[in-house]
This record gives sequence, structure tokens and C-alpha cells, in this order.
Amino acid sequence: MAKRKSDRGKLITDAMLEFPDADNRTLARLLYERHVGEFPNLEAARTSVRYYRGNNGEMSRQTSRNDDLHRENGKAGQKFSFPAGLKQRKRMMHFKEQGKYLILSDIHVPYHSEVAIEAALRYGIDDGCQHLVLNGDFLDFYKLSRWSQDPRYRNVAEEIETGREILAEFEKHFGGSDSVKVYKVGNHEDRYEQFLYAKAAALVGIDQFQLKKILPIDPKTWKFVESKQLYKVGKLLMLHGHEVGRGMFDPVNIARGMWLRLQQTAMVGHWHRTSTHVETTGVKEAVNPSYSVGCLCDLAPDYAPVNKWNSGFAIVNVDISGNFQVRNLIIHNGQVYET
Repeated sequence: MAKRKSDRGKLITDAMLEFPDADNRTLARLLYERHVGEFPNLEAARTSVRYYRGNNGEMSRQTSRNDDLHRENGKAGQKFSFPAGLKQRKRMMHFKEQGKYLILSDIHVPYHSEVAIEAALRYGIDDGCQHLVLNGDFLDFYKLSRWSQDPRYRNVAEEIETGREILAEFEKHFGGSDSVKVYKVGNHEDRYEQFLYAKAAALVGIDQFQLKKILPIDPKTWKFVESKQLYKVGKLLMLHGHEVGRGMFDPVNIARGMWLRLQQTAMVGHWHRTSTHVETTGVKEAVNPSYSVGCLCDLAPDYAPVNKWNSGFAIVNVDISGNFQVRNLIIHNGQVYET
């Protein structure tokens, strides 16, 4: 004769009291093997254990009526206590102002191309750009590089002074109260902070030695985006490019490589090459373009006289909803061409 239900309940509660820290599945297996024939299968034993522990919903918590046996959902309801982990994530910045943004990347002062800068600036102003984005590597900081440096090249003070002169020229044309000006820190500017960490750690954190202080970047008129901090222009994700790291990532088609890495529309500089890549997702549900922007620096420096670089810039037109249109342009001999 089969045992009464109340007898099965006692078997279960006795096992719970005997092994209070066992998880539901382990306790069910013990009951199933210890009391052969009491449960038709292992899952039935587990369901019974969950019932008496109040893990089968509010109804089982009300009918099992033994608070000592109740456990939170999970493995026997164990509670864990860990110290909070440190978070290093920098918040994403978002520039929502509508209008046309002139995107300039990789100027590398003092190894800039004044011809390319002027061509980009003139074209952007004539096209009605209200906003300016310097998307990383505005300064080169050659002398602070960990690579070997030729002592005949200019020093840091001269480099910064030249950068100030170029920023002052930008201010003349994008100085309006409704103009958004963004300064993004690239991997070359990051050399400055890394130099302080390695050679002058005592100066880290002192206001006068911060990068945005040694350049005339007025926080009232410029938005400062830190190294490896992501930001958006409208709904367009912007990166300098060093945020994704190098290692195995050095694609032939930069824009396609960024799409494969991010799986979303984005714009980058860093590689000094103009490219556009388009992916469709689903059954042509969405079109996802990605962009890499050319540089505005010397195209044949001593350390890389043979390369695949090109001069270029971009214009991003953002509407009131944050949707955007991109024109990814190249410069050759001072002339601007559509891609």
C-alpha cells in the first residue's frame, strides 16, 4: 500500500532539517535514492522539495506553513556577501544639438598639414557647419612617446604653443554661443598622462597640470571627452579608435573592421584612412553604415614614410530627433572630394 501524502511530507521535511544547506536538486536526489518507490521520478522529488521550501510561488509559501523551511529561490537560498567592486567605466557623453558637425581627426600638431586643415575648415564653413569636433590626436606629443625620439624635433612647449594658435583660429569660426566644440583625447594626447604617471606621479591630479588646463580649452565653450571615453553626436557613436585596442585588430577596411568589432554604426579616426562600410541586418530590416575618417597631418613622416594614409574629414548633420546623415570626405592637394 502506498504511503499517505502526509508521510511523504514528513520524509521531505526531515531531510530538509537534516541537510539545511543542500540545494533543491541535491536534496531531491537524496530523497529519490533513499526512499525507493516514494517518488515516480527525480523531477517529482525536486518539485516536492521546492513546494516545502516555498519555491513554487506564493501559493506554496502560504500552504507549506513552515517558515523555518522557506528558502529564497536559488541553490537552497544561500545568501552571499561580497564587497562592492570598483567601477572604472566612464559615462558616455551625448551631444544632442541639431545642426552640422565638422569632424576633424588626427591633426597631430606640430606635424599637421596646414593645407589639409584649411581645406577642411573652409569646406565645412561654406557648407554651414555650426559645430566642431576634434576627434582625438590633435596634439602629437612626440617627445613624450615611449618610442625613440630624434632630439632635433621640436619640444613639448613649442608643440603646445602651436596647438594653442590653431585652437585660437578654430575659435574665430566656431565661437558662437550656439556652437558646440568637442575636444576628444586620443592615444597621442594620452601620452601626456602616461608620462605624468611614470615620471611625475606627484603632479597627477594637480589642476594646473591637467591637459585641458595647459591648452586654452575653456569649459564654458568646449566639451572635453577623456581618453577612451565614448560619446555620441546625435545617435552616432563616436570613438577616436584606440578604445578598441590593437593587438589582432588592424583591419584592411577600417570601417568594416569596426562594424565587426562593435556590431553597430560608429565613426572613428586613428587609422588615418577614409572608409565606409554598410551592413544590413535581418531581412533587410536595418541598414548599418560605419565610417573611418582620414587625417589632417603630414602623410609621410619619418617613422612611416610608406603608408596607406589619406587626408580627410567628415560632416555629420544631426536633426532634432538625433538622426544623422554623414558625408565622409577626402582631401587631395588641397581639394575636397566626395567619397
